[in-house]
Amino acid sequence: MKNISLYIPKLDDYWYEEKIESQKETMSYNAGYNVSYYGYHYDTGCIDFPSSRWMEVYNKRIQENRFFAYIKDNDTNEFIGYVNYQLNDGRYECGILLEHKYRGLGYSKKALELLIKEARKNGIKELYDNFEIDRGNTLSLFESVGFKIYKKEKWLKFNKYVDGVIVKIDLNNKNELREKYKNIRKNILNKEEKSKEITNNIINTEEYKKSKIIGIYYSLDSEVNTKYLIDKSLNDKKIVCLPKVIDNDLVFYRYDKNNKLLKSSFGVLEPVNNEIISKNDIDLMIVPGICFDKSNNRIGFGKGYYDRYLGGTNIYKIGICFEEQLLKDDYILSEENDIKMDKIVY
Repeated sequence: MKNISLYIPKLDDYWYEEKIESQKETMSYNAGYNVSYYGYHYDTGCIDFPSSRWMEVYNKRIQENRFFAYIKDNDTNEFIGYVNYQLNDGRYECGILLEHKYRGLGYSKKALELLIKEARKNGIKELYDNFEIDRGNTLSLFESVGFKIYKKEKWLKFNKYVDGVIVKIDLNNKNELREKYKNIRKNILNKEEKSKEITNNIINTEEYKKSKIIGIYYSLDSEVNTKYLIDKSLNDKKIVCLPKVIDNDLVFYRYDKNNKLLKSSFGVLEPVNNEIISKNDIDLMIVPGICFDKSNNRIGFGKGYYDRYLGGTNIYKIGICFEEQLLKDDYILSEENDIKMDKIVY
């Protein structure tokens, strides 16, 4: 796999975009369209991009939230192409352009994967692209990273109709990640030792030290064992409350060592107690998750219990997991009702 990264160009880096869009071999795929945008050459597909236009384009990309990045070969420290996406007619259209001399060398797939991760990180739900269907290598490339044929169409190229294809990728990866990390979590070794270490990491946070009322859950077998944290919190004279599902929503009840716990239909131990703790009184919430990403997004079991409970509150939220449950090189697509964690402890 090629060692590449995406680089957001500064204004004085725009010389490279000017260079690549003037290369006839590189831009030949773009020739023959009946378009009227600035600097387009019908016969070659090249696009004039003089320095007098750099500032205008640079500002427009910022103002309209258009993503544009150079593909950088980290081994040679050279730019080799670019990727982009932008909103057109209600959908995000993307593209990739590699210099002709770098094609077929294994750069394209990795570059598209990096573009997809950036789009997911920025909350984009779908990406589209279009090209002639006889560009078979292009279709295979997009399909290899998860795009599917969305629609077949015809359009004019050199005043003749050609068969084209619109491809689309759904960036909501939650179900895929949920199943993947459930399996990863099931096979993690030394869970008890790691759970004690995670407990120590939590109790050393300022948020734990300052808290008076803590919402915790009673863990399932494959999860971080929260019994250590529950016992420590009670020993530290904090009020501990545990959740119970009532009418499809969470309600937190006070818990101490004298309370009984009964197993719910989900297999979770729930308190048998009538003392409800208001969400307005909870300082700190310990939140379970199947996986978390570097932006503190979370995937749970898909029922939305914690998202509904925590929405609109000022409760400090600590997601806990084993280190193996952290996404290292991907992002969870965050949706409108998803609640981010304030911190992840592992």
